[in-house]
Amino acid sequence: MHTKYATSNGRAKHKAHRRPNNSIFFPAFGNIVNELMNSPLSEVLNEEETKYTVPAANIQDKEDAYIIELSVPGYTKKEIDITVEKKVLSIVGHKEEAEGINFRKREFNYNKFKRSFTLPEKANIEAIKANFSKGILSITIAKKEEEPVRKISIK
Repeated sequence: MHTKYATSNGRAKHKAHRRPNNSIFFPAFGNIVNELMNSPLSEVLNEEETKYTVPAANIQDKEDAYIIELSVPGYTKKEIDITVEKKVLSIVGHKEEAEGINFRKREFNYNKFKRSFTLPEKANIEAIKANFSKGILSITIAKKEEEPVRKISIK
């Protein structure tokens, strides 16, 4: 919010105002609680149906490999495809939607998803392994060994 006020020379000057934060939750939760409390109820309780869920991912950078873990509960190995094209790793989940179910509220959807990750130069796309256990898809991408520095002799 900006407020306009006149200065001694008659020119208008703008001054930015910050709303004071009187919340007992600040600073532990920042403005998250205030935003929820001051939002219209229709925004908090959005009745729109979720079309898809983007699975959460953890990415580790280990000494000899990168590890990507995706949380994909409700899927089987057969319902997940993993591809690599031009240094982009793509994970696609697909399954048939159960028909005849009338949801009053739906916050997640297991019909389809797609996550893509651009792989770094050190990634060895020839050495990618995937494992699936208890709803966690774990993809291990080996790192290429660094080429030693070569000295070139001048003739």
